[in-house]
Amino acid sequence: MTSKSKRLIIVAVAVAVIAVGWFAFVWFAEPAMTKLPLHPTQAVIQKEAAELKSAVDSLETQAKEATNRLIREALSDDYLSVQEERDVLARSLQEVEDIKTRASSPALVEGFTFSQENGEKLTVAGFSFSDQKAQEIIETEFSRKTTAVKERELVELLRDMLKQNTQGDRWLDNEERDYLVRVLTTPRTGKKAGLNRAVAASTIESFCKANGIQTGQKPG
Repeated sequence: MTSKSKRLIIVAVAVAVIAVGWFAFVWFAEPAMTKLPLHPTQAVIQKEAAELKSAVDSLETQAKEATNRLIREALSDDYLSVQEERDVLARSLQEVEDIKTRASSPALVEGFTFSQENGEKLTVAGFSFSDQKAQEIIETEFSRKTTAVKERELVELLRDMLKQNTQGDRWLDNEERDYLVRVLTTPRTGKKAGLNRAVAASTIESFCKANGIQTGQKPG
């Protein structure tokens, strides 16, 4: 290697060292002079936090829409059975898990904390949709459909009526049984359905068995 080539290499190395040194100085001492500052400005932090919050809200909207769609399907016949109510909740939470897997960033689910210039923390909560939120949506949607009935409430009403009718003689005769079934299976004013007849019969049977109530025609 000639002396001229050696000098060129030395000069090139020196220029590289000076460039790296200057960049390091600017990056650590004067971050405002770089396009990618070491410590983001307050405006950048607020913008990123707002974008994250908007994305989280979008996921929650998807979850709410899924729950609403499922409960509307269940209420299409104006009758919300106990099983349908459970299924809506379970399927809603399953859709929420699917929504989580489609999230563009783990931070959307886990949340994120920004360190601000003044040393304070700015926390954005991640996407979370509990069974309580889903249940609230189910109750709200059900209350809006005023013609619909809820099996769970009608079953509780039937049990209360059974208790009242049998607390004296511990007996439920055929006439009392037929009356209770007729009352509960007949749609109330403004409702499009009453208690399912098979559910009414099953409820009466289980109540009498659990409480030692005799049924049928009384002797004598």
